[in-house]
Amino acid sequence: MFGRHDGSKESEPRKGAQIIDYGLAKIRGVLSDLHFRISEYATSDRFYEEYELALYEYFEQRSVCADDEEFFPDEFFRDEEEFERFMSWYTIYFITDEQSRTFPSLYLRTNRHQLSPFEEEILKSYESSYLTLYEVQWVEPGRDFLLKDIFAGRTLLVQDPMFARILCKWDVLYAGLVSSRRSTFLGGFDPVIIPPQLRNFLQKEILDRFEDVRPQYGVLAEFLRINSAEISALVDKALDAYYEEPFLNNDGDLLCLATLHYRVTDPDAFSRKLDGSPLFSLKPHPSTGKKTYIWVRPAKEGQRVSDAPPLGTLVIEKNKLRAECNSRERAEKLRALLDESFLPYLRYLTTICEDPGRNPILPEGTDDGGYGLQQGLECDAWLDRENPALGGMTPREAAVAPGVREHLIDLLKEIENEDDRMVRLGLSKVKHPAFPVEKIMKELGL
Repeated sequence: MFGRHDGSKESEPRKGAQIIDYGLAKIRGVLSDLHFRISEYATSDRFYEEYELALYEYFEQRSVCADDEEFFPDEFFRDEEEFERFMSWYTIYFITDEQSRTFPSLYLRTNRHQLSPFEEEILKSYESSYLTLYEVQWVEPGRDFLLKDIFAGRTLLVQDPMFARILCKWDVLYAGLVSSRRSTFLGGFDPVIIPPQLRNFLQKEILDRFEDVRPQYGVLAEFLRINSAEISALVDKALDAYYEEPFLNNDGDLLCLATLHYRVTDPDAFSRKLDGSPLFSLKPHPSTGKKTYIWVRPAKEGQRVSDAPPLGTLVIEKNKLRAECNSRERAEKLRALLDESFLPYLRYLTTICEDPGRNPILPEGTDDGGYGLQQGLECDAWLDRENPALGGMTPREAAVAPGVREHLIDLLKEIENEDDRMVRLGLSKVKHPAFPVEKIMKELGL
């Protein structure tokens, strides 16, 4: 439900007892009641024309248009949730045509004598509030979270136990905040939770749009305040495209994590033959008794084997071989290759395929050589493995390369976000071990 929080179950149990912040619950109740009154005020007969204008503005940005004069845009809401979000936007952030003010500002002017000091304080805060992008810096589940304004750089501690149960570190929010003298809260417009992978796209798109009209607005905050319908539509379209797009690798195959398991009957002979193959490149590995090979496409003339695009990974440990790639089709090709070339030294056991969902280790639009990171590839091996998401550099190289270092940090944020989400979903750490992001950051001096 958008725009309402009842303040119940404010905290997670701690040390065997549940601590309820009654002051926070009371404030949440005041905020909810105030938002309800503003909503009734905004939808009264007095503002009927403003409501119609808001509907047209909302749907115009979503490319919904009418073929005739009998156009009722409220019929185009996809579901009740979208309608509720529209109402929250209209109530709090829509700028009226007649007064050039938001409804919290108008309500403050016309009902000041009926307001408590706290309500007046909140309405004044709404006057300076606007919807923008925030990045989650940390979360204390069931209590609060720290947000960083992506454009302004400021950080704010937000008290909202419900969303503190949902959010994960490095999530991006499209949200508006409201402050009192003591605390900061989410406004009447519940935030849109955005995957970290979309952060750079949305940030660049918003800045590009602002640059086109900078003389008209002067500062980005004013652009965001006046064009909230446009930016909200941009966020919705980006999310729709993100979740509807099929998960394909560079060969057009549906993504999945495919792992082939073999018994190695003659490890020494098998390793010698692998070393002589142009299709497999040995990666240095500090651990004795373990070897990691990268399966590559045939190298072009004048190209080193290690420069060819990666297709998968082979890990040999004692008499076991684990081969990983990112589609069933590639798994079939790899099995045929291994069976044909190395059959005397191998005995096939099984193939396991897992749907990865949308894995942050494989950013959209990049090659797929980095796929499979969290399914067992050792930390040191990953640090020295060429990663297409980093322009073909290894993470060690990217850490000291201007311009690429930032991409490496973004990649590690995405991995940490996925680890946090796995924990929230209650998935087994044995099956989904957390990748040591902090260790890597320290190792690379990030």
